[in-house]
Amino acid sequence: AMLPNDGFYSLAATESATVRPDGRCLLFLNGVTRQGQQSRPLVYRSMDDGTDFHFMSFVAPRDTRYEGLTLMYPRGLMLPSGRLLCTLRVDRDWAGDMWTEVYASDDGGRTWGFLSRATEFGAPSAPLRLRDGRLVMVYGQRLAPGIRAVVSEDDGRTWSGEIIVREDGGSWDGGYPRAWEAAPGRIGVAYYFNTKDDPVQVKATGRQ
Repeated sequence: AMLPNDGFYSLAATESATVRPDGRCLLFLNGVTRQGQQSRPLVYRSMDDGTDFHFMSFVAPRDTRYEGLTLMYPRGLMLPSGRLLCTLRVDRDWAGDMWTEVYASDDGGRTWGFLSRATEFGAPSAPLRLRDGRLVMVYGQRLAPGIRAVVSEDDGRTWSGEIIVREDGGSWDGGYPRAWEAAPGRIGVAYYFNTKDDPVQVKATGRQ
């Protein structure tokens, strides 16, 4: 079934669905309210068994802190406490100047509040909760092309320093990881990437 627009000009999916403890499925999307406007991260909620979804909430507010920036690629993560986390790519320049912020909801996704900035540079991030309770965020770093990660031991309130997964990137265009716990404490990651010795490199055409 097609998602209803619910008054939006357009919607974009980011492959992020999360199921609440009550069985309701949440879809994390980007929506444009009117033609020509920037998109906003938002949540749709299932009304039944997952075949009918409708708009429930915006994740981030409209305020001066985000003027000139683009917020995109929301990804949801449910914690055992019932708190929902949503990671956002905050983008000032698609060739590198971007970072990851985390928002939290304690009412099932109806309202959201800023929780932390997980990365100094690097996005979008793949949030993952390990079986030992730690949160891991894997992301692409475009200013110094490579794959990085950070770890939180307090449910996303604070984050470790940057862990270098690899730093042999060629062009800036890489990342978009998907992460999973392959074994206790061992993480598998899929992403796209090219190395410095690749004969084909993507060049930025200017700031966006």
